[in-house]
Amino acid sequence: LLYRLVDGGEKVLLDADGALRLVEEEVQHSAGDSEEENSEEEADDPSLFRQPVRREKKKTQADKNRHLRFLQQQRRRAAKLSSRERRAALARLDDLLRECDEDEEDRQEAQKDKEERLKAKIEAAKQGRVKLRIGR
Repeated sequence: LLYRLVDGGEKVLLDADGALRLVEEEVQHSAGDSEEENSEEEADDPSLFRQPVRREKKKTQADKNRHLRFLQQQRRRAAKLSSRERRAALARLDDLLRECDEDEEDRQEAQKDKEERLKAKIEAAKQGRVKLRIGR
């Protein structure tokens, strides 16, 4: 088992040879029952509540490129499958690529907004309306 993609309620497994295997929801439900029993036992353990809060690592351009290469590799593997499986896998991969593009666009828009606010603040400081604090 090399990769595991989770889409909605359906799990998709890709083996080392690129074969696609679908895991039905029934298997998930039977596994979910035992997980619920374990979660009740784990709820009594106070050490679970004292775990450090981890901040999400900022993605570098290399990470983004690596992820896109991975998605393209998955797309090539999906192209080797039967037509029905191929359509399902390609649709999921297209959705993932679209999400990556939307995230990148959101980040770029946020960066532009930040730059515009900074420019407006600098202009206001030049006119003496606002004190500009630098170095925060």
